[in-house]
Amino acid sequence: NGVRLSTGEVLYAQRVVVSSDIKNVYENMIQASEVPRIALKHLNQREEGTKVFSVHLGLNRDIEELKLSEYMYLLKDNMIGVVHNNAYKYISEDGTSLISIYYLLKDNKFVNSVDKKNYYFEIDKMTKKIIKEFQDSLNIQIYDYIEEIKVITPFDNNKVFEYRNSMNESLLAKILNSNNERYIKGLYVCEGLNGDVYGYGSSFISGLGPSNYFKNEGDLNEKN
Repeated sequence: NGVRLSTGEVLYAQRVVVSSDIKNVYENMIQASEVPRIALKHLNQREEGTKVFSVHLGLNRDIEELKLSEYMYLLKDNMIGVVHNNAYKYISEDGTSLISIYYLLKDNKFVNSVDKKNYYFEIDKMTKKIIKEFQDSLNIQIYDYIEEIKVITPFDNNKVFEYRNSMNESLLAKILNSNNERYIKGLYVCEGLNGDVYGYGSSFISGLGPSNYFKNEGDLNEKN
């Protein structure tokens, strides 16, 4: 096992942990001949989940002045706001704050409306719409205090809910079969989207899986 860098250098390792979409790993990061057919079969059986348009803001005001006292805001039925300073106050300098807004797209209307000609116009339009809806929902003002902004669109493979739940791909079924779906020995994927089907907290849980597996494996090796 190992990782081949863009320079051609190969870093060999017994275990490789990847922080990425499992679909991206199989289709773009591993040679097709090395991916087991059963892995692709399971992947193709799953229906992709909700796409997300996310806006990440660096503001020149602190959270007290902005009157944002919560870490997470669930707004409407398709918007999640995260105020990072309420989880870790030192994440930005004094007098500043970091906010992420995740806007769930209920259908493909926006995606289908964007083409090469209007891409930047539509992205800018949607970004302003999301910021305005966030402001209006909380009755606050942040637009004038934006110093930095980063936008991640559905075209960047931005999905927090990787696969939809179904009769054959239920949450329980995925959890019970998670160990059986390690088709490539030594490869572990931490992307919070595959093993738990969907869920906002899955990104945290997915990191614990390989960590605990490595720890238990190490304990067994020591005993042996």
